[in-house]
Amino acid sequence: MMKYISDAENLKIVMILLRNKKSRIQIEAFHVFKVRAKMFDLDLNTLQVFVVNPHKPDKVSHVLFNNKDKLVNYFRKFHNDKRDDQFTEEKQLMVDTLLALASPRQPTCDE
Repeated sequence: MMKYISDAENLKIVMILLRNKKSRIQIEAFHVFKVRAKMFDLDLNTLQVFVVNPHKPDKVSHVLFNNKDKLVNYFRKFHNDKRDDQFTEEKQLMVDTLLALASPRQPTCDE
């Protein structure tokens, strides 16, 4: 799982699926699958693990930071008609974590 969430290309795929026109695909992209995030003692979906992982690789941090405003706006509007407290809490966790995201360090010539 750590290898999967450490790959920025996997994050990009999930983000592309979120933009799909079909509501069901959007929801499934949000809930790719549930994992037990032991470091937070919460049930988080894969996209959340990309976002809330405190040990994100720089490439993942760059993708999230570069798309932070778009993602926050997207999640604030994402299926607001859905009456599910857990879903609403998961969305809010994502928004709060994205808003707190600091600019990642810039790679050096040595990397």
